[in-house]
Amino acid sequence: MRRLKRILLVAAAAAGAASYVWVAAVRAVPAVRRRKAERRRAGP
Repeated sequence: MRRLKRILLVAAAAAGAASYVWVAAVRAVPAVRRRKAERRRAGP
């Protein structure tokens, strides 16, 4: 039983880290796209 609790804890921590990374990536995408578009508009 103790082992199961530990596995659940690790799984919860991994899920939290994954969701944090996912949210950070989703928030970063529009900013990166905007930056790329501006660079393209400015020319080489």
